[in-house]
Amino acid sequence: MDTATGKNNLSFEVARKSLAQGILPTTLSTDLTHRSLTGPTYSLPVTMAKFMALGLDLKQAITMTTINPARALHEENKIGSLKPGMEADVSILELLSGKWKLEDARQQTIEASQMIMPSMTVKSGQVIPAQPVAKPQAID
Repeated sequence: MDTATGKNNLSFEVARKSLAQGILPTTLSTDLTHRSLTGPTYSLPVTMAKFMALGLDLKQAITMTTINPARALHEENKIGSLKPGMEADVSILELLSGKWKLEDARQQTIEASQMIMPSMTVKSGQVIPAQPVAKPQAID
């Protein structure tokens, strides 16, 4: 099961009920378009933070955005981890503490105490600084 979080397809209410019944997504992903880039989706790291606010831990969120998608594509021997011999394009992410109000497709909100923000990417050995177009605003 994949989340495909986007402008019209994430309900915190449904996600909470699913998680409470032990129905976990296999993969966390986005259906990111220009309409959802400035909210409510923003990015895959923000999607990870949303699901952490719903109860997943950091390890689950990372697994659901790395090795699980690689397994779904039958590419787990090439991508999805940092084992020796794997292709090593890497996203460097920062785990921030604070408070953020995050929104779903139905304009319902949850408060997140952690946010995952991109810092840089290393692709084919080249460092690429993160340049987010938009991000959720922290609340006081």
